[in-house]
Amino acid sequence: MRKCARLTLSICILLLLIGCAVAKPRKLSKKTANALLKVHLRPGETLAHAAFSGPFGPSKQSIFVLVDRRLPKKAQTFDGFVVADKRHPLPIPDTQWPSGITVVAVILDDIDKDGVIEPIIMTTYMTGMGPDGAKDQHENFVVDWRKDKFVRLPAVEKRIKHLSSAKKIRAKLRSKRK
Repeated sequence: MRKCARLTLSICILLLLIGCAVAKPRKLSKKTANALLKVHLRPGETLAHAAFSGPFGPSKQSIFVLVDRRLPKKAQTFDGFVVADKRHPLPIPDTQWPSGITVVAVILDDIDKDGVIEPIIMTTYMTGMGPDGAKDQHENFVVDWRKDKFVRLPAVEKRIKHLSSAKKIRAKLRSKRK
């Protein structure tokens, strides 16, 4: 029965993605995302941000997903994956932030102009230490599809790591200076 449900859901995902075969990513409604991703979400995972369909790596029609993970006796953290032929994990650091981490935005851009979208994941967390411990700290992650897996782009991340808005990140990425 589970295999039949998985096959049926995979066919639904395929039909949805064929319908949106444009190269531009599109935001999925929460209802659609939850229905499509039901078999791909693991116990304790819930959507941390809107899911998107588009050219994210293994296929020109993939679904980009960020999830909150609640781990026993640990702070909340987040994880990500792209669904195409299977669940492709994103290389998000498994660091445990003291107060947990919140995904505040996702910027979708073809940074290296290869036709594949590189998601920029904007997050905030609080350290709980020092004079700025109760203030939001910003950390941004950038992932790219290379050959057969997702990798982080440390050179790009270094330039935008602690920027606090999508506008600042886009400006920094468009500037020629490092």
